[in-house]
Amino acid sequence: MPRTLRYDMTVRQDGDSWTIWGLGVERDGKVLCHLASQTRFRKQKNGNNPIQRQDWVKGTKQN
Repeated sequence: MPRTLRYDMTVRQDGDSWTIWGLGVERDGKVLCHLASQTRFRKQKNGNNPIQRQDWVKGTKQN
């Protein structure tokens, strides 16, 4: 049974911890997610902002 993905859930990808900020389409047992790093940040004038990326994560979307 695949895990159920939801907003603000923490997942491990490529040796880093990521928070799910968005859920997209579901295909082949994976969901396209908008992820924000919990360990890496970009320094900006208004403070540190997390590195973000889009990636396929194994699981299903929460109904």
